[in-house]
Amino acid sequence: MEHEFHSYLGFMYVSTDFRRKGINGEIIELLKSWSLEKGVKNLYLEVYAQNTAAMKAYQKVGFDPCLLEMKLSLD
Repeated sequence: MEHEFHSYLGFMYVSTDFRRKGINGEIIELLKSWSLEKGVKNLYLEVYAQNTAAMKAYQKVGFDPCLLEMKLSLD
């Protein structure tokens, strides 16, 4: 993967009262539009592996898994 610039969606949280209302999709669409206007072709985010609901929501708007970060707890 070669790219000079990319957009990154930092930690996003949607309050339980506002979930399943399309807010995630609206935010992603705005970020996609903004990124394309700037000539950016890749959009990245991170999601916890255990957060299957978030992964499904991101996949629904077009994200595909591309990197797996692994952790070893030493305590």
